[in-house]
Order: sequence, then structure tokens, then C-alpha cells
Amino acid sequence: MMASNRRPSARNAISELGMLQPHPEPQPKKPSAPTPVDEPPVAKRKPPSRPVSPAPTAAPAMPRVKTEVNLPEDVVTAARGRLRPQHTGHRRTLGAPLLLQAYVQVIHDLDLDVNVHGLEPTSLDETVVRVRDALEAWKNS
Repeated sequence: MMASNRRPSARNAISELGMLQPHPEPQPKKPSAPTPVDEPPVAKRKPPSRPVSPAPTAAPAMPRVKTEVNLPEDVVTAARGRLRPQHTGHRRTLGAPLLLQAYVQVIHDLDLDVNVHGLEPTSLDETVVRVRDALEAWKNS
């Protein structure tokens, strides 16, 4: 076994059982004494070209769960197009997920009463119709 108090890595523990080739434990780097020539370089920051607004103060966000959704290419392309620099004023495209997440959040916040009875996992078209119907009912209420 090992002479130190550290727990062996899983790889080394398995290798001790004869199942893998042993791997040496990584040794922590010893900090060298700083010398006058070891001073870190000073980073030159370019001043912002426009005023930087402070980050908005919002209530703590709910934990996010990542999920994969397959969307038609035209939906993603349209979302990306709306978030291009010429529309947002940013130097880079913000990305389709931002807008798509906002769409889902708004639909969730509306608390639509979507009739999901009898839907099949592959019935996207029918589901879209039912969500639209629920949105129309919400608008007319």
C-alpha cells in the first residue's frame, strides 16, 4: 500500500489488485521562491467602447436542468437570426438557446392548460396544435 495518508486513486487501487498497469500518483508542485524577474506580466485592458451597465440584480435563479430537444432547423435558424450582433448590439451572436429558453419560460409562466390526454411520444404536430389551442384560450380569457 501507500505510505502517505492520501487515499489511492481508483486506478492505482485497481492496479494493486493486478487488473491494470500502475500509474504514478501525481506529485504536487512545490512553489518556487519568487525572484525579481518572476514578477507576473501586467495585463493591458482595453477600455470598453461603450458604457458597461451593471449586472441586473435578480432573485436567485431556480436550479436548471439540462435536457436535449430536437428542433426543426428553421426554428433554430430563426432564433439565431434574431440574436445576431446587428440586432442585439453585442459583438457576438448570443446563440439560439437563449431565445428558445425564454420561449419555454414564457409558456411555462402563462400556466397554460394544455390537453395532453391521449398524446403519443411521436405526435409533435398534434401537441403543437394543442399548445396553440391552449394559448388561444388563454388570450381569449
